[in-house]
Amino acid sequence: MHITVRLSGSLAEQLGNRRVVELGPGARVCDLLEALAADGALGERACDGLAVVAGGSIVTHDRVLADGDRLDVLVPAAGG
Repeated sequence: MHITVRLSGSLAEQLGNRRVVELGPGARVCDLLEALAADGALGERACDGLAVVAGGSIVTHDRVLADGDRLDVLVPAAGG
């Protein structure tokens, strides 16, 4: 199945603003994040703090994906 992802922050710098990721049936958000980490040669824990948004709402990393899903992956920002 094909999942369209819009990336932000340091992920966008490393991987580009948008990507289409191909995953197998039954894949979850965590599988998508692992695929992004592998594509960008990110550390194994690099995806732990990421927020994933679908349809305007943050979704859990165990949410099952469907073909054609469009997700935003947000990198947390720090500041003061």
